[in-house]
Amino acid sequence: DDGYSTDDSAIEEAYYAKRKKRGSSEGPSDLEPVESKLPILHPDGKIQRFPKAPPTDSSRVVKSKTSGQTETDHPPSEKLTKSKKTKDVDSSLGARFGRKPIFEILSSDLSLKERIQCAKLEIAGLSQEALSDPEMSLGSLKRILAMSCATLNQPHENRESRNLKIDSPVRMMAILSLLAIFLDIIPGYRIRQITEAEKQAKVSQMVARQREWEDGLVSIYRRYLEICEKEVVKNTPLSACCLKSLCTLLQSKTHFNFSHNIMQIVVRKLGQREWDELSLECAETITTVFKKDVKGEDSLQLVRLIVRTVKSRNYSAHPELLEVLLSLRLKNELSSHIRASNDRVYSMKDGSSATQRGGKLPWKDRAAHQKSKSSGAQQPTVISKKARKIMKARAGIEEEIAEAEETVKAEEKERNQTETLKMMFGCYFRIVKLPYRSALLPVALEGFSRFAHLVNIDFFKDLLEVLRKHINGTAFNQSEPDPTDLKIEDQPDHHSKKYNRNEYRDKLLCIVTAFELLSGQGEALNLDLTEIINSFYGLLLDISTQIKLEEEEVVYRKQDHGDETTIKHQSRQQESKSSDRNLKSSTSEMVIKVLDLIFFNRSDPPTPNRAILFTKRLLTISLTCSEPKLVLKLVKFLIKLTTRQPVIKNLFKICPANDHVRHDPLDHDELESSVDQLGWELFILRNHWDHRVQLAVRNLIQS
Repeated sequence: DDGYSTDDSAIEEAYYAKRKKRGSSEGPSDLEPVESKLPILHPDGKIQRFPKAPPTDSSRVVKSKTSGQTETDHPPSEKLTKSKKTKDVDSSLGARFGRKPIFEILSSDLSLKERIQCAKLEIAGLSQEALSDPEMSLGSLKRILAMSCATLNQPHENRESRNLKIDSPVRMMAILSLLAIFLDIIPGYRIRQITEAEKQAKVSQMVARQREWEDGLVSIYRRYLEICEKEVVKNTPLSACCLKSLCTLLQSKTHFNFSHNIMQIVVRKLGQREWDELSLECAETITTVFKKDVKGEDSLQLVRLIVRTVKSRNYSAHPELLEVLLSLRLKNELSSHIRASNDRVYSMKDGSSATQRGGKLPWKDRAAHQKSKSSGAQQPTVISKKARKIMKARAGIEEEIAEAEETVKAEEKERNQTETLKMMFGCYFRIVKLPYRSALLPVALEGFSRFAHLVNIDFFKDLLEVLRKHINGTAFNQSEPDPTDLKIEDQPDHHSKKYNRNEYRDKLLCIVTAFELLSGQGEALNLDLTEIINSFYGLLLDISTQIKLEEEEVVYRKQDHGDETTIKHQSRQQESKSSDRNLKSSTSEMVIKVLDLIFFNRSDPPTPNRAILFTKRLLTISLTCSEPKLVLKLVKFLIKLTTRQPVIKNLFKICPANDHVRHDPLDHDELESSVDQLGWELFILRNHWDHRVQLAVRNLIQS
């Protein structure tokens, strides 16, 4: 390599000459070296430096030879202002990627129409960015969220611009746009908070980016819910928009974070005594959640909130608050071996005794088990160690697959539903035992009637005793609740007297509930319902004197809200007729239902004497009733009853031409006071003004 040599000094001189020439042509640069030559390290350890002489016309000054740091000639005050502004200004709200700052779009210098138009274009563009790439558009969500706030906290030299008030139309557009974005980008799982150990652990770039996006999404979503809750609590003009947004999120994204907070807001609104269209929206939302809930967790949380709200208001809430519980998925999904009372849940499984004994079988089952074991009919299969290992690994894989597919565990679902049933029955029983007539009484009775097959047998006697007191009119010793126990918004007003005229309807509900409780498992108790039947017999004359027996029970709803909401509510009643059939049934329909329960839905048939007495009473009230629909229903019921009790036909065998002489008289032992049991009312009804009644009466006589 001796033939190859270079002149180092010539190369250095050419390099510095080139740098000097370029520096003189382009001017001073931040990357220009501060030394004219490279430093030299001598053998004794000293470093020789060659500092560059500062130019006279340059604005850059060398601060120190040893530090090598430079500073500009800007004034200190200007540097401080710039650094402070850079520190305080949120980059997502300022000018970014060609977009104007938020405070310029919503500036008060523009007219209202111009502000709305500019905000509309800005929100549309930001929404498109957020939907096209959600993981990279958290800044767009923050800008929309800033426009949904009441004021814009933007640092500015002018104090008035720091708290810029945002117009309500702009806020509404931002709130609804965020709702549509959340419905699209919210994942199908709940985002959990990362622990400190997970934060310190090393993860891939993809996982870190995913965690950052999830954390930002939860933060923005939480702030959005706080804004909506604040508007609903203050009852501002945007409260309707915010409440409907919360209801939509609760229906569609019940699994996501902060769902319990949304439930609290919705139940709080539904628990108010005033009833309006927003309350109806909340009721429909809770009903939808009940019907879509598969695991039972959301239903359990909602029932707990509803029961707590009713109890905190001393059972003076609106009936619709408790009526939503009738939509629970308990009637057909809860296991047949589950029974509940007001404070306990019982399991009627065949193997329940084995679990109570710590896994040991009873004596009879143990003897049978030993016998079958000694017979040697089924010998255990010998499995090798390798096969057991493979089976164990396969079982673990199958379990992971089941968890990934969100397979609902029957045990967890049953536990949630039994707890829900216990709380619901406890609330119903406390309402039934109130010493005054509550507006929630019909809903509680309908709840017992709907879930009668899930009531524990030991709970029957206490419940029937309370129902007898209601039917006899001895259950109430107060006309209204004690005002000292109520809040200001729950104080009774003049409209509370409207429940007194529904006394007969409440008694009919009690009778229906008593019969439906005993229609299934209660028949094994052999309880005598003669007292309840006699009470119903005495109520028939009083009920027939009431007017508008065909009108559904929506009086209290009409007084609470307008006609438009009433029409919507009535349409919802038509859809949910099966869930709360007794509440939406007219008084005449309930009378016919009680008659069917007495004569057709019981295992022990009624006596002929009872059938004749009820027939005579029904004919009597048919003459006094002013509504032809009820008369027609009663006559059709009598036609059906004659097929079950042929002895009733003797009441109709009267010839008007022979002074109403009966051809087939009944024995005195079979019918008490048989002289008075003549069906003469039927021949008067043949001349009824309604032709449908005339035709039905002719069919009854011919039968």
